[in-house]
Amino acid sequence: MANFYSDSHGERWGVMMQQKKTSCGLACSAMAEVYMKSQAKANMEAVFRDISQKFPQSWKEDTGASMNNLVKVLRYRGIHCYDNYDYGAGGVWPYLYTYANDATPIIVYISWGKGNGAHATLCVYVHKSDQKCIFLDPAYGLVELSGSKLPAYIVTDNTGVAGGGIIARGTLTGPMIITKAMS
Repeated sequence: MANFYSDSHGERWGVMMQQKKTSCGLACSAMAEVYMKSQAKANMEAVFRDISQKFPQSWKEDTGASMNNLVKVLRYRGIHCYDNYDYGAGGVWPYLYTYANDATPIIVYISWGKGNGAHATLCVYVHKSDQKCIFLDPAYGLVELSGSKLPAYIVTDNTGVAGGGIIARGTLTGPMIITKAMS
């Protein structure tokens, strides 16, 4: 299922919401394909979960899939990408600023803190004029953050349900999968 949002620049973005508690990485992989190929198909995340089983560190209900597994799934689907690499927290912003756009989205790893698990989200664009990063988060929807605030990943309630407060706080610790433009 996709939800649609507008960012602060009025751009519209579709976010594929994850179907399982731990399927964030595969939902991001499916979204990357949608943006890169400009086509969506039914049940993409389920297809990606099935493909994940063909490779090591595959998706499991309790642990999710590894970043290395996501690389294998993307390549299986014909998406060109670099290997998962840990750029360090200080490397996140320069790489997002340089490479993230809807033709080359980047899957980023988020740590919720020691013992609190991890999450994946897709950076699909950086508005150069004000350095706003657009993250399509399969758990929280559209997350828009200033590059100067990274590597902090702070999700605020934009629905008004929680009064606009912080609903999740993590850190972009450095692991990323940078996709390559389709030829």
